[in-house]
Amino acid sequence: MRKTILTSIFLLLFSQNSFSTHHENSEEDKNLSEEFRSSKKRCRQNDDTQPPKNKHATWELQSKFFDIIDSLYAMTNKERKKYALQQNEESERLLICLHTRLKSPLPMDKETHQHLLFMRAFLSYYLDIKTEKAVSYYQEAAQSGDLKSLFNLVKLYTEDCFSLLDNGSPDYKSAGFFCKKEAVQGDINAQFILGVLHENGQYGLLIDGSPDYNSAGNYYKKAADQGCADSQFNLAVLYKQGFYKPLKDNTPDYQSAGNWFKKAAGQGYTESQFNLGLLLKSGKYGLLEDGSIDQKSAGDWFKKAAIQGVIRAQASLGISYELGLYEPIEDDNGNTYPNYDIAGYWYEKAAEQRHANAQFNLGLLLKSGKYGLLEDGSIDQKSAGDWFKKAAIQGVIRAQANLGISYELGLYEPIEDENGNTHPNYDAAGEWYEKAAEQGHANAQLNLGLFLKSGKYGLLEDGSIDYKSAGDWFKKAANQESIKAQANLGLLFESGLYEPS
Repeated sequence: MRKTILTSIFLLLFSQNSFSTHHENSEEDKNLSEEFRSSKKRCRQNDDTQPPKNKHATWELQSKFFDIIDSLYAMTNKERKKYALQQNEESERLLICLHTRLKSPLPMDKETHQHLLFMRAFLSYYLDIKTEKAVSYYQEAAQSGDLKSLFNLVKLYTEDCFSLLDNGSPDYKSAGFFCKKEAVQGDINAQFILGVLHENGQYGLLIDGSPDYNSAGNYYKKAADQGCADSQFNLAVLYKQGFYKPLKDNTPDYQSAGNWFKKAAGQGYTESQFNLGLLLKSGKYGLLEDGSIDQKSAGDWFKKAAIQGVIRAQASLGISYELGLYEPIEDDNGNTYPNYDIAGYWYEKAAEQRHANAQFNLGLLLKSGKYGLLEDGSIDQKSAGDWFKKAAIQGVIRAQANLGISYELGLYEPIEDENGNTHPNYDAAGEWYEKAAEQGHANAQLNLGLFLKSGKYGLLEDGSIDYKSAGDWFKKAANQESIKAQANLGLLFESGLYEPS
């Protein structure tokens, strides 16, 4: 899935009447700044302008308060989080100092005020674990014009930490207007958010009411040119979908898409690594000199993403190994063969994380005997059936059809009678055939018809065979060019056992 920011957060950030942006310090701000420098000095002199000492907010901390705030504000979110969690007691005292200073009537300049508001919100989120309180603090800081607070709020909403939609529709117009001012000044985060707003149709709609993908791409490109991996990825997707600057014949510009995927992938952006692998494997980008697909590079990018935990990349890498497209095994004679062991390894990684197609492919690989043989060298039909069932439950039609076969042949979960003899579970087989057949799987329709015709499943109330239903399923499969179904349908007609309704 694409990584995008849910910009609904702006509802509680902006309104037409409460709105602020960064600006050059006015003369008044300069005067306040001079007064604030004096207030810093007074704060460090332990005079009666200071609030009472308590066990949390010590004067030792007060004396280095502003230095700590300046240092923390300059850090990345990751560095600040590490500080807050590792220096827990000092962070708690610092948060109390922030509350105290922000309530103080002592003057401060605009920039310092923003820094204090931001740090109060940040520490409140990581120390108090009260999202609502942190959000309210971030709102106050963002309304003062602090962009770091704005982007952390967006992050909170993106991670589904807090819903901000209870009070009505977001004010995307004001949000876009605010970000546009910052984007013009080169702020890559604002450029990225503007790209998302345009792409989602939340700001700057065209006359016909459709999203302005061209503007979205333009803003992504501004940020992408400055190295923003998120923007590079989103820009690549717009190119790939043909929404941004398509070629003259109105087809997507896969070359530009691949180039931008590659830039983001080079920065370690895992989704971009995976998508670059897909684009290379499709042959729409990066063909070799002889015009063939660069399976080696595709596999390399799949592997980079797979190692970092991208489930779809793990599944795709398994396919590349199984088909011998990537890192095949070479024997002494120079012949190459697929590396089924590595294929199974990556299928298993993805399957364990509930990737349905990987579960199905793992079942097939186990059933083929190319992977995971038992100690006696026999095929592990139990594990194959288990993976078929997991995929079948998730709706993979081919897995449902194969699970039906495993049940019918008694390879999976056979029924044991009183004498210890085992028999195939025909009822389970028929149920799974039916699920796949109802979704148009031709072989499942054929097998279900044969199963009904044999009398092993779906007998009528009087105990007779349901030739009518058998014929109906043969007919459905026959219409999909199943030769066996056509032959069996002909036999039913010939014997007078079937008359279509």
